[in-house]
Amino acid sequence: MSSGLILGLDLGTACGWALLRADGSRVASGVWDCHTRVLKRAGMAGGPVQRLMLLRGHLDDIALWGDVVTVAYEEVRAHTGTQAAHVWGALEGVVQLAAARHGWRLLPVGVGTVKRRLTGSGASRKGSMVRAACARWGLGECGEDEADALAVALAALDVVERAP
Repeated sequence: MSSGLILGLDLGTACGWALLRADGSRVASGVWDCHTRVLKRAGMAGGPVQRLMLLRGHLDDIALWGDVVTVAYEEVRAHTGTQAAHVWGALEGVVQLAAARHGWRLLPVGVGTVKRRLTGSGASRKGSMVRAACARWGLGECGEDEADALAVALAALDVVERAP
């Protein structure tokens, strides 16, 4: 099994993130707000590119931990609308660039695989995912995005464990 941390991401304007050790224990997790309103509140211009800059900044901060070896993200292939697909694709590009810049292994993980790994069912609903994540990692509460990021990192461990 590879040593080092796995960063799991649930890409979106509310970007869930989770760091797990190789044994599946949680180091840290949460949600990054990558909405342009974050910048507007700070008195800065808030356009589409700034959303990507917010994510890049968060990923660069994670790189400072120094132990991240793999970044995994939920590979979504069906979006509710054109704008959602564009935003998701741009965020995916930022993750790919960060992985190249920081020397992280990049690992897209299918939605069904993520759900199945955490709950045993590839068709789990959000509530089941949240309950399972809170129970597995002993969290008093967590939202959908954080739960998905934890599940992504957990599913990625299976792939990393099998890697030579």
